[in-house]
Amino acid sequence: MKNVFIAAASIVGIIVVRMILSIACSEQVAEVFARVAIGALFFYYICQTGKFYKQHKNKLESSN
Repeated sequence: MKNVFIAAASIVGIIVVRMILSIACSEQVAEVFARVAIGALFFYYICQTGKFYKQHKNKLESSN
């Protein structure tokens, strides 16, 4: 459950930075940042999930 809150806070942070970039630079720069950051966040959590299941599987196999 902690990971869900961290992901939600990350999304809120990305939105805030996107708003600042759209004011400071341009809407195109903000859009590129948002797409790259959300994509990176998505793949990070996919990799973390795979790592968690791999560790869990190893613990189950070692206990048998």
